[in-house]
Amino acid sequence: MDNLTCAHTSDDVYDIFLDFDGTITTADVCHAMVKALAGEGWQAINQRWENREISTTECARQTFRTFRSNDPEAILKIAESVPLEKGFGEFVKVMKAAGHRLYILSDGYELYIHHLLKKAGISLPVYANRIVFNPEIDIETPHHEPDCGHCGVCKCQLIRRFSVEGRKTIYIGDGVSDYCPVRKVDIVFARKQLLDFCRREGISARAYDDFYQVMHLMEALGKAGD
Repeated sequence: MDNLTCAHTSDDVYDIFLDFDGTITTADVCHAMVKALAGEGWQAINQRWENREISTTECARQTFRTFRSNDPEAILKIAESVPLEKGFGEFVKVMKAAGHRLYILSDGYELYIHHLLKKAGISLPVYANRIVFNPEIDIETPHHEPDCGHCGVCKCQLIRRFSVEGRKTIYIGDGVSDYCPVRKVDIVFARKQLLDFCRREGISARAYDDFYQVMHLMEALGKAGD
């Protein structure tokens, strides 16, 4: 959907949708949590999810059954070992000051996302799955789309809900749960698996390494229409 010929002026206001794990963070927090706490077999479960053979909910519940600890503090400690990506805090400040709207759409978990954002002094709306302890660990999916059923969080549905007519939309992501939403926006910033996917599928995407580079690329978008 990215139209490089359309005018982008410094006055453009964007709706910006961001993945969390491996996008806002330097590595996948959920993967780090599972790697540290899950027992044998979690890799095969995750591969079935990546192959779209099982849903996020099925993947989570099968994986949680192998966990050696149900302690939320253990999860948060693991999350704290994963830094935010370079430039993210400054990116949020600059984008908010310019009037852009930012949303975090994650097929990960509110528990560690809110924790890491709070530690960094960053406030953004977060739409993600929930980890619950009843007392056994489980997943809740308040942003699930029954008609599809694969992801716990339907990012496409949320993009439709929050996009304002007349505004251009941006998606920033890195992984499998971002494959659908990049088809629903005007501009894509991608890396890792998502960048490979976009290239295979012929989806226009700008490669990035960190959020300083995203800001530079967005500045170039503005200058293209000057």
